[in-house]
Amino acid sequence: MLKKSNYYDQEHFDFEKEKIFSQNWVFGCIQDEVKNNNDFVTIDVAGKPIVIQNFKGIIKAFLNVCSHRFNKIQTTDFGKRPLTCGYHCWSFNQDGVPFFVPKKETFNGLVDADGAPDSAFNLTEFRTETCGNFVFINLSNSSDVTLEQHLGNHYNKLIDISQFIGNKIHFGKIEHKANWKILIENVLECYHCSVVHKDSLFGKLGVGSMPISEIEYSDSHSSCHFPKIQRKSDEKKRKILAFLDERSFKHDSFYHIFIFPNLVISSTEGASFYVGQLCPVSASETELRVRFFEPNIDYTEVNQGIRDILADESVKLGYEILEEDRAILENIQKGVQFTDSVGIVSEEEIRIKYFFEKYLKTINN
Repeated sequence: MLKKSNYYDQEHFDFEKEKIFSQNWVFGCIQDEVKNNNDFVTIDVAGKPIVIQNFKGIIKAFLNVCSHRFNKIQTTDFGKRPLTCGYHCWSFNQDGVPFFVPKKETFNGLVDADGAPDSAFNLTEFRTETCGNFVFINLSNSSDVTLEQHLGNHYNKLIDISQFIGNKIHFGKIEHKANWKILIENVLECYHCSVVHKDSLFGKLGVGSMPISEIEYSDSHSSCHFPKIQRKSDEKKRKILAFLDERSFKHDSFYHIFIFPNLVISSTEGASFYVGQLCPVSASETELRVRFFEPNIDYTEVNQGIRDILADESVKLGYEILEEDRAILENIQKGVQFTDSVGIVSEEEIRIKYFFEKYLKTINN
């Protein structure tokens, strides 16, 4: 178990920002979200505002702060516009260089002795790499670890699952008054599912009564299946959703992947997908960005009404589960600093133990 102060001490949280979120590859966005020229996504990483933007097919990441008077350049979560500051119209190219500056001649020191733009006014750039449909960024320019090295055996898992994930049907944000690690620990086990999710994950999907299976570890990452029990209603549902039989990824389980430190991916029988992105705000606050996807199949002959109902139900059930978890997680945050218990994990929670080991290794490195 971790020290309880690791969940609420702000000084330790600041240390985590430096040791974990500033020195490792972290999930930034879905590649389809920045697939066209000028598409962008904004995100805060280790407290820094970052913009991930497409420049004519090249995906780059920069500090999302204008070098002129420090205004945020892109101000929405998603969008499609040039990297142009809305304050004085400074515009930046794919190298972070301010290539257009109104009344440029009125600035002293904006260009060097040779007349070239002074690099001091370039935006700070961060490394980006993609794996399948997932875009990662790395704030450390001193690390030579590639994304493939960081992901280990889970590199191919992300490539594979990217082929099975279809269109995004929903994006949202849920504020949690809880430390980011509490959110991670919660999704690494289903020991709580029959209690917390009695009428949702357990009741509707049949997940939570059977032991965790097919656990795989790779460096700091892990994946597993939470098997489901067959319900009487399953056969009727299969007939109604017969078009889903075309999907390539089929499994009688709730499949779960955790990519250290901030990405969780789940598949419900290959029929719906969820991508969770943790954005720590403080020692006791976490923003959870949620994305729901339909499976990647041919919908040409599928009734649009049925397709819409399936999408709506997937999102509705997803939020039901997430809100059930949030209530518990916020209660844990309230109680963690008061107990004298050291805590304990079971065999059903073995992925949490692995997370602790890798977390401590990263922190103490």
